[in-house]
Amino acid sequence: MATNSRSPVERFAAQLSRHWTWLVGLGIAELLGGALAIAMPLIGTLISTFAYGWLLVIAGVLYRLMHFACVGGAECCGMHCLHCCT
Repeated sequence: MATNSRSPVERFAAQLSRHWTWLVGLGIAELLGGALAIAMPLIGTLISTFAYGWLLVIAGVLYRLMHFACVGGAECCGMHCLHCCT
């Protein structure tokens, strides 16, 4: 019997210890990005606005895909069913 008797906290700690280099690397990248955004606020504003705009575009496309899946007779799941399955 191969059951995992470790608690979720222990499993999470084990995953963190395996991937600590990624966490350190991402932390350094965020520090450098923040320092550059403070040093060059116009460029930081443009980059963050551009990234947020693309996130909104992707969210809109996914919302439309969920809408068409719902209209096709599938079960609704989520907020989109308030208007597309009535």
